[in-house]
Amino acid sequence: MQLLPAIKDTDWVGVNLYVDDKGVAKQSPINQRASAICAACGIPTEVRGDAFVAKLRDDQNDIFERQDFRIADIASDAAWVKTAAARNAARNPEAQMAAAKQLTSSGGVAAEPVAPLAERLAEATTAKAEGAELFKQQDLAGEPSPAGPAWHSPHPRTGPPAHLALSSGRRG
Repeated sequence: MQLLPAIKDTDWVGVNLYVDDKGVAKQSPINQRASAICAACGIPTEVRGDAFVAKLRDDQNDIFERQDFRIADIASDAAWVKTAAARNAARNPEAQMAAAKQLTSSGGVAAEPVAPLAERLAEATTAKAEGAELFKQQDLAGEPSPAGPAWHSPHPRTGPPAHLALSSGRRG
C-alpha cells in the first residue's frame, strides 16, 4: 500500500506499507499500529495481520535505492506523515475526514502526541531492544525457545532489511 508516493515533489522518496493480502481470509487480527499509520496518512483502512513499512527513492528511471526507515520516522508528527496526509486528503477528502475522526477525540482536529519526541524515542528504543532480544530467542509471543534462534547472519553487516515491522500479535 502506497502511503507516500515517490514523486518529484518528494524528491522521489516514497513510503510503502507491505501487508498480508490474505489477512482477512486467514482471519488475522486487526493490526492496530498499521491501521493507525494508514489513518494518519489519510488512508483509513483496517489492516489485518503482519505488516511492515519501507522507504525508498525511485524515479522510475535511473534512481532506485532503499532507504533506512528509523524509529523517529514512524512518529505521527513526522514530516513524511504530514506530507502523505495532505497529499492523500487532496486525492480523497472524505477519506481524510474519516481518518481524522478515527484518530481524534476532539472534533476532527488531529491530536498531537502527548509525550515529547525524546521521551517517545526512549520508550521505543527500550521496546525495540526487548523485542530484539525476544526475537533472538525465537520468542515472538513472550515465551523463550529452548532451541535458541532459528536464523543467523554469516556476516556481521548482513541482516534484516531496513524497514519497520508491525506485528499484528498473531503467530504462525
